[in-house]
Amino acid sequence: MDKSEAGIIETEKTDIVAEARKNADDAYLINQHNIDDALDDLRFAVGDQWDTKAATDRKNANRPCLTFNELGKFRRQITGDARQNKPQIECNPIDSDADPALAEIFEGAIREIEHRSKAAIAYDTALDASSGAGFSYLCVVTDYTDDKSFDQELKIERITNQFGLFHDPNCKEMDGSDAEWAIRCDCVISVDEFHRRYGEDKVATDADLLPAVLTETQINWFPEGRVRLGYYYKRVPFQRTLAMVTMIDGTTEIRESDQAVGEYVLGPDGFTPLGQIKRVRKVDSWKVKIYTISGAEVLEENEWPGTSIPVVPMYGEETFIEGKRYLNGVIRYAKDPQRFKNYFLTSIAERLMTSHRNPYMGTEEMFDGWEEEWKKANTELLPYLRFNADPRVAGGRPLKDNPTEFNPAEAQMLAVSSQALYDTTGIYPPSLGQKSNETSGRAILARQKEADSGTFVYIDNRDIAIQRVGEILVEVIPKVYDSSRMLRIRGRDNRIQFVPVNAPIKGMPPKDAIGSMIPVNGVNNEPMKDYEPPKGSDFNAEGYLVDLKTQKPIFFNDLSMGRFDVAISVGSSHGTKRQEAVNLLLEFSRAYPPSVPFIGDLIAKNLDVLESDELARRFQMLMQMAVQGQAPSGAPGGAPNKAQDQFGNSQSKGSTL
Repeated sequence: MDKSEAGIIETEKTDIVAEARKNADDAYLINQHNIDDALDDLRFAVGDQWDTKAATDRKNANRPCLTFNELGKFRRQITGDARQNKPQIECNPIDSDADPALAEIFEGAIREIEHRSKAAIAYDTALDASSGAGFSYLCVVTDYTDDKSFDQELKIERITNQFGLFHDPNCKEMDGSDAEWAIRCDCVISVDEFHRRYGEDKVATDADLLPAVLTETQINWFPEGRVRLGYYYKRVPFQRTLAMVTMIDGTTEIRESDQAVGEYVLGPDGFTPLGQIKRVRKVDSWKVKIYTISGAEVLEENEWPGTSIPVVPMYGEETFIEGKRYLNGVIRYAKDPQRFKNYFLTSIAERLMTSHRNPYMGTEEMFDGWEEEWKKANTELLPYLRFNADPRVAGGRPLKDNPTEFNPAEAQMLAVSSQALYDTTGIYPPSLGQKSNETSGRAILARQKEADSGTFVYIDNRDIAIQRVGEILVEVIPKVYDSSRMLRIRGRDNRIQFVPVNAPIKGMPPKDAIGSMIPVNGVNNEPMKDYEPPKGSDFNAEGYLVDLKTQKPIFFNDLSMGRFDVAISVGSSHGTKRQEAVNLLLEFSRAYPPSVPFIGDLIAKNLDVLESDELARRFQMLMQMAVQGQAPSGAPGGAPNKAQDQFGNSQSKGSTL
């Protein structure tokens, strides 16, 4: 590379830093109202609930400044419901090339990614932040599986500081799928660590900044002698050429090609024509660049395997006013009722605390000579107080003023503030476990449902964000897990399974050398007993299954085949569903005892006990014995056999499994 080319590259990288900094500053300014309000909400939520001047004046005057923080229970009501009803990412095929069995593999792979990256914590953290501050983020990243491999895996990262991440403010979609860029700059490291990672020649102070990036900024890239790292995601457009190819057998295929209309597509040998190009068209596509930057230069450059920004916003309540987005959480409009309550409770507490310190009333002659003792009368426990009797006053001694009585208006205002908290959050006492005027179960459930509906926007927006995470994963899984391998997937019941993916299919001759080749997957060389080779395929000279028309190899569980959409299902955990299934099946068996041999294996399989699988296997053996005999009475086939009678009698006597 000559000096001129190196200079162009350096200029481009400098432009990237300037662009990233400008985008971050613009996003900060555009969303400053949301950021400032969110910070105030969170500080308020952790107990900073008094105006600074009022708190200072009270402290200087030695007056109480009490905080009775009730906002936590409203946030916990939202997040607690969400934690009990975990969302599940589901994949569904949407074209003829997609296989339902492959969709199950995608689902299992996503569940394994979520498990390994502790995604449940990331989801809960994001919901805590969005319900409290109005917005938060999730981020999908890639990383090497270990320090001994070049294989990569996908992870869902937890974002603990949503104020250090800036998203394209021009995107309008709730899930951020239309964002053109995002920058994550929540990582601040020491100068020594910065030089250890990136070399001693890298810029680490403001004084060393290149002139091209010296601009006024809202983001401090070198705070207090440290260095802020930024991860700048940017969508870059490019064009692809699609060709419509008419194959020799008359079928049509769509593929990428740089050839012109009328040219022939040749086979792998470079001579055999496979088809002719009939039409071509240009297609706008996208790739995503990831630049690791300091405030002065590009440190690393990588490419994300997907076509959209892998940073997903999770919003609380969203309102647009003249195109400007306003975000808030459950705390925003509950702050004034909480302040109101703090003030009146503090006022009442202050009055009760000082009631014993009401002043003594008397004439000057009564206190003459004893002033120092009387000054301590309300602050110290003195054994006696001396005074001069004054015959001009009835009783002749000092009298203490009566304590102030409790003001009923204050009690009324406390009730108003409590009701205002419920009204502004939309969460009422029955949802918080408190007694209310409702007495019937139906009325209580209706009030609880009312509260759930009032705060469902937070749960729904969480599900929208997680669905977007699923869409990102479905797009990039075939590109990250692109080699032949045994892929670890996780079932709905959290059971682990290893399945071959992207496996070449080899042919193994039968033992008696008679008949067709036996398909074997090329990952672990195990025979594929139930596999049916697709039409128009056969084993080539090297023993691999190929498409006869294109001579391209056919792979087993090819993750790049087909398209899938993503949906979210929300409900009870798998353990809860298993228990519900056991209860339902037991009730059914009591109502119809002869069914036990036929559903006993399902009951056993769902029991949360040791040896449940073995018990289910034995029930299946019993079922096979029952099927070989006569069917139970009332079922197709006639009267029950001896084994069924035995189970029926035990059930009728009230025994349980």
